[in-house]
Amino acid sequence: QGGQWRGMGRDLYRRDTVFARHLRRCDAVMAEAGGAEVLRPLLEGGDDAFINVATAQPLLFAMQVSLARTLEHYGVTPHAVVGHSMGEAAAAHLAGAISLHDAAAVIGRRSRLMDSLTGTGAMLATELSLAEAEHLCAGTPTVSVAVSNSARSTVLSGAKEDIGRLAAELTGRGIFNRLVRVQVASHSPQMDAILPPLRKVLSDVRPTESRLPLYSTVLGRVANGTELTADYWACNLRDPVLFGAATEQLLGDGFDCFVEISPHPVLSPSVEETAAEHGGAVVVPALRREQPEWPTLLSALGRLYEAGVPVRAEDVNPPARATPPPLPFPWQRVSTPVLGGVTNRGRTNPVGVRTQLPHDPDVSVYAGRLDTGTWSLADHVVEGQVILPAAAFVALAAYVSAEAADSPQAQRASRGSGGEAPWTVRDLALPRSLPLGPGETTLQTTVRAGSASPSVGETEVTFHGRDGQTWTQVATARVAPCPGGDTQDAVDARATAFPRDDGTDAGDADRVPDFYRSCAARGLEFGQQYRLIGRLSVTAAGAAADLDVDPRRADSRLPVDPRLLDAVFQVAAAPLLTGPGALPPDRT
Repeated sequence: QGGQWRGMGRDLYRRDTVFARHLRRCDAVMAEAGGAEVLRPLLEGGDDAFINVATAQPLLFAMQVSLARTLEHYGVTPHAVVGHSMGEAAAAHLAGAISLHDAAAVIGRRSRLMDSLTGTGAMLATELSLAEAEHLCAGTPTVSVAVSNSARSTVLSGAKEDIGRLAAELTGRGIFNRLVRVQVASHSPQMDAILPPLRKVLSDVRPTESRLPLYSTVLGRVANGTELTADYWACNLRDPVLFGAATEQLLGDGFDCFVEISPHPVLSPSVEETAAEHGGAVVVPALRREQPEWPTLLSALGRLYEAGVPVRAEDVNPPARATPPPLPFPWQRVSTPVLGGVTNRGRTNPVGVRTQLPHDPDVSVYAGRLDTGTWSLADHVVEGQVILPAAAFVALAAYVSAEAADSPQAQRASRGSGGEAPWTVRDLALPRSLPLGPGETTLQTTVRAGSASPSVGETEVTFHGRDGQTWTQVATARVAPCPGGDTQDAVDARATAFPRDDGTDAGDADRVPDFYRSCAARGLEFGQQYRLIGRLSVTAAGAAADLDVDPRRADSRLPVDPRLLDAVFQVAAAPLLTGPGALPPDRT
C-alpha cells in the first residue's frame, strides 16, 4: 500500500478494453468474496476511498491484477512473480497458486479486519540495514521490523508513541527517517489481535501448485503453491516483508528485467539499488502517479520491447483496416505531397511542423529550427553566448496552447493581436539555457492538452533543445485561458513592472545607458533590437518605463513579440540592476 492515487485506473478504463474487462471482473469477484466495492470508487470515489485500508487495498489489488492481465495481453508474460505484503495475493493468483476469488478473499477480508485497528499504530521508513533495524527495535517490544526492501531501506512498525520516539532518536543520529502515510501498523505486534479471526475467515482458501515460480517475501524462498493456506496469509500480515532478500534471489537466479505492477513505482528504486550490486537490471514501472495512464503504459511497453521482451506490436497498434490503393504502373505519374511547416490556417508556424501523436490525440509535438536571425536573437547575448530568452518561451507556450485549444479564443491568440490573447502563462521553469550557434538549432515543443493535461482547462508545454544527438529539456510552462477571456485589457507599448500610483512619469532617457551598462557588467549584453527602453525611472519601490516599439518589426504570428516581452522583463529587473536598491554584480 502507498502507490494509490485518486484517479488511478480511469484513463486506462476508458482507453483499453482489456484493462476495463479485467477491472469489471475484479469488481464482481471482490463483491462475491466479501470485500469492498471496486469499480465505482475507482472511477468516481473521493479521497477517503484511497486512504481507508478497507477500501484502498481492494482498489490496489484490482489495479494490480488488471494491469498484469493487460500486459500479458500485449505479450509481456512473466517468468516469475514476487509480491510485497498485500501484493502477494495478486502475485499468488498470477502464479496460478490461488484463484481470483481466493485472492480477492485474502485482500477483502484481511483489509476489513485491519480497518478495526485504524489509528492505533504508525510505520517509519528508514535508511537502516535489516540488522541495524532489528538492533534498534530489540528494546521496544511494541515495535517490529516490518519491511526490508534493500540493503539500506527498512520500515519499522508499531505503536505510535514508540515509533515517534525512535524517529526522534534516528533524527538525532543524523539517519534519514520518514513516517509512512498509513493508518494501520501492519507487520507489527498490533496485528496479533486479528490473526485468529483472519485464519478463520480464510479457512476456505484452496491453494494449488503454482505454474510460475513465486518468490515468497514471507518464507525467503520460492514457495510451493500448496503452502499458501490461511496460516501463510496470517504470516503475510504479521511477519516482516523480506523483499530485499527475494530481489537478491531473483537476480542470483538470472532474472534481469523487472516490471512493477502498481499505479506508481514504490519498489522500483529498491530493486534498482539491489540490482546495481549485481551488474544492473532493467526496471520498468507500469504507471506513474497522476501521469496519463495510456501513454505511460505504452512507454513501458516500448522500454520492455527495447529490452528484448516480445511485445505484440500488432495488438498495441493494430494495422489499419482500410485497403490502400494499388501500386501505380511505371508510366503513371504520381504526386507525393510534402508536409510543410504551416498551421491549418495556412500561416507560417514559428515552432515548426505540428504532429499529433496517433495513440494520444491530446499530445502534439512541434519540430522547428531557430537561428541567430530569428527574432534578432543575435542581439540577446548572455555571458558571451547567444541565448533564447525566457520571453520567447512564454510567447511560444501561449502560441502552441492556443493551437491545441482549437477555439475562437485560440485563433485570436495566433493572429498577433498585440497582446490581447486571453492566456495566462505560469510556472515557467528554465532548467537549462538554449544556446544558439552559427548554424540552426533544433527546438522540439511538446504540448499536452485535454485529458493529457495535469489540470482541466490547462495546457502543459515542454521544450527540448538538441545538441548533436542528445535532447535536453530547456523549459516547461503551464498555460490556461484567463478568467473573463475577451474582457482582458489590451496591452499598450508602455510597460510598468510595478503599479505606478505616485503620479510620476516614466523617467528620462539619460538613465537608459546606465541601465544597459549595468546589464553588461553582469554578462547581459543586449544589442539594438533588445534595447527597447526609451525612458526609465527606478525607485526603491519599483520601476516604470516607456518602450520604443516599431509595430512593423513585431512577429505578428505570436500573441506577443519576444523582443517586446523581454523589454518588459528588463523593466521588472531594473530595480535589482540599477538605482538605489541595486545588488552588486556578483550577487545578480
